[in-house]
Amino acid sequence: MSDIHAERYLKEYILFLRIEQNLSANSIVAYSHDISRYLGWLQDEKEIKEPTNIHLRTVEQYLYFLAALGLNARSMARNISSLKSFHAFLDREGLSNENPTVLLESPKILNPLPEILEREEIEAMLQAVRGESPQALRLTALIETLYATGIRVSELIALKKAQV
Repeated sequence: MSDIHAERYLKEYILFLRIEQNLSANSIVAYSHDISRYLGWLQDEKEIKEPTNIHLRTVEQYLYFLAALGLNARSMARNISSLKSFHAFLDREGLSNENPTVLLESPKILNPLPEILEREEIEAMLQAVRGESPQALRLTALIETLYATGIRVSELIALKKAQV
């Protein structure tokens, strides 16, 4: 993306994400990557330099382009979210005549159930860390807590002593 107009829209959008939406740094990077690719596609494929008069058909063509790249369902869903957010931003700021993504639906992403360890696998893990050293006792307590409660590792790591 090298057009000065498109870069201005992208910079304003990133500022909006950072200040008004208070998104995380990772989300801002992902959204700005998505929109940068979109603006580049508009310029290269459609010779559109400003995303102010885009129609739903153009957005759909872009989504077909992404699908042809082989993006997985999660990446497609994020790109749709990015496009919807970007065009809503343009509309809200009075920078476009209409929001072409209003009728665009995001795909439902099903989260697969986590794999459950067999009893023998848990026992093997506990046997591997058995011992009387403080490290072995700590690892045993961690594994048993994970197994008994079903909490995530990230939740266990963040657990404070007073919460136990």
